[in-house]
Formats: sequence, C-alpha cells, structure tokens
Amino acid sequence: MKELIDLTKSLIRYPSVQSRPDQLHACADHIADYLKSNGIIFQRFVFNNIPSILVLPENRSAPVVLMSHFDVVDGPDRLFSPWEENGRLYGRGSIDDKYAVALSLVLLKSHVNRLRSVGKNQNALPFGIVLTGDEEIGGGTAPRKSFMNSKPISALPWTAAISIKLSSRKKAFCGSN
Repeated sequence: MKELIDLTKSLIRYPSVQSRPDQLHACADHIADYLKSNGIIFQRFVFNNIPSILVLPENRSAPVVLMSHFDVVDGPDRLFSPWEENGRLYGRGSIDDKYAVALSLVLLKSHVNRLRSVGKNQNALPFGIVLTGDEEIGGGTAPRKSFMNSKPISALPWTAAISIKLSSRKKAFCGSN
C-alpha cells in the first residue's frame, strides 16, 4: 500500500494540465522511469504533443487493457502538493485519475515480478495498460492515433479496455472493439 500511495503522491506533484505540456511530458517521463527501473518493456508515443504509454505482453497483444490517464484539469498550485488527512489522500489526480495510473503500474509490476519468479517474462502477462495524457480534453485520440498510426480502433492490439473512475457515478467503463 505504501508504494501505491507514494507513487500516487509523486504523480500528483506534476501539474500535468493541457496548458502546461512540459509538465504533461514530465509526468510521462516519471512513469517511463518507473517502468524502466522495474525492467518493464513499454512504448511511448506522442501525437499532437500529447504523450501516451502502452505496456503489453512482448508479443504486442492482450485480451484486456487497463486504461487510465495522467492529465488533470487546471487548478490552484496548492492542489499539486499532495497531503494526507484522516487516512485519505488529497491533491489533483488523487481521485481522477493519477491514483488509477499508480494502481495500474503497481499491479503490473507485481504481475511481472510474479511471472519472473516462476521463470516467465512479460510475454506471459494476461493484460496490458494504456496510460494517456488526453482524457480531460475528450480522450482516446492520442492513444488510438499513436499506437496504430491512424488505423481504426478495431485494429488496436486488445479486445477489451477497462477504465475505473472514482470521480463519477459511472464506476467502470468497459469497451471492446
């Protein structure tokens, strides 16, 4: 749990808003550094100056991906300094959606390490993750365009995507192609 909270806090510290593309890229750099430090193979894409990160089994196909985003809406600078109060974490992205980025990364790391402990590798993953920087401006364009060079969504290398949003009444989105 400590790793999840610490990683979420570190992501909150980036004011990764559309009006600050340098911070959007810095947050993506932080995510990439986490993946590299854990020996996880990933791809980073940029479309219209919006970064996205894709992690799949090494064969580049997964039946399901966990989707989350690291961009957030504008807010006062104080919201980019995370704090804990009464056992709760606060700050921009603590609910929408940097916690989900951190959760996806920690879950991915755990699965990859478990696979390695039994002599397997990332290719044996039963899922992938998609992390994008464009959800707050409508979402979907950067990953779709970046990952598949403008091919239709039916050509994406997964069958279904799951996105859990604590900030809305719609708790989960599941889509398939």
